[in-house]
Amino acid sequence: MRVAFITHYSDLYGANRSLLDLLVGLRARHGVVPHVVLPVEGPFQEVLVRAGVDHAVVPFPIWMRPRYYMGGPHHRLRQWIAEQRKSAQRDAQVRRAVPQVVEHCKRWGVGIVHSNSIVTGLGDAVARLMSVPHVWHVRELHREHYGFHVDGGEHRLARALRRSAAVIATSDAVSRSLRRVMRRGGHVIRIYNGVVTRDRLAELRAQADRRWTMDGPFRFAQLGLFHAGKGQVEAVEALALVRQARPQVRLVLAGEGRQEAVRERVAALGLQECVEFAGFVDDPLALLLGVHCALSPSRHEAFGRSVAEAMATGIPVIGHRSGATPELITPGVNGDLYEGGAAELAVRMAHWAGDRETARLAGLRGMDEVEARFTVEHMVDGVMGIYRDLGAANAR
Repeated sequence: MRVAFITHYSDLYGANRSLLDLLVGLRARHGVVPHVVLPVEGPFQEVLVRAGVDHAVVPFPIWMRPRYYMGGPHHRLRQWIAEQRKSAQRDAQVRRAVPQVVEHCKRWGVGIVHSNSIVTGLGDAVARLMSVPHVWHVRELHREHYGFHVDGGEHRLARALRRSAAVIATSDAVSRSLRRVMRRGGHVIRIYNGVVTRDRLAELRAQADRRWTMDGPFRFAQLGLFHAGKGQVEAVEALALVRQARPQVRLVLAGEGRQEAVRERVAALGLQECVEFAGFVDDPLALLLGVHCALSPSRHEAFGRSVAEAMATGIPVIGHRSGATPELITPGVNGDLYEGGAAELAVRMAHWAGDRETARLAGLRGMDEVEARFTVEHMVDGVMGIYRDLGAANAR
């Protein structure tokens, strides 16, 4: 079986890291031959080369953007007209890309087109032209988390989703969001992301207790792209409150993106000596083995890969009670949830920083959760089950 995976960018953040685990796992466990289409060159392409995965770079834009209309009615109308023009230009770019992608897919001999994100409709167009099944892997809460609007409107997205042979949601929160968009028809299947293999999880179990036997300050960490919606500023403000009672606590912020606002807040609060900016991290699991608790202040996460990764290394996670985060974290069992802002987050942080043994036990329970629900093997086998069902349906 040959499958063409279409991804919308070429960086090594959550969606592409999950895709890499998926296609490598499908190849190793089930003999699937993966091929990848991506819009630009970049780090993900380099990883594909090292993994021996055939790929093609075909420029195409995404079909979702945030939209902000400001000013009086006349100004808003002009902005709306400008947005319609940009939307038409993006559609034209996609139309030019479709024949190129189809040519690659025919040369590869693919029987399934698998889109890795809801932010591009290219896979739907390619699959229709080739008359092959389209599997849509939705990893985002596009309206709730990003404020994205679809070129052509939500009804256009709904039609494309209903045409898909299968729609995969990475969480129940994403499933509910998709059903609101689709309204009728279509079949949404929830398959959680896998963040570690069973073998890697066993290695992490052997290392998990080391952090609790070492002296030093209690360390929190937050991983992910620097973005206003991810909540790094809130994490910094919470740290400042915690330090009033526990001055030894530290915070590690890992990831790339626009850091100016976060760094300015760190300086304003005088936290330069206790907040570390770790930059992009190739292996987040290695970084997480050196901290005691992870933070996820991000609103409306569609899954929360960094949450599951932290659980895999044996530490509790404090997350915002929104999106899919409550599906991963059970308060008092493997972490904590909060609903307010920095003040409430600080209370939760102070609790875990004040009781390392409770944090250690919660981390062990988190690892059990990962083994039960969030391994790469679970994800790969779930997706392969869909492929087999599609093959059986086409054979009838």
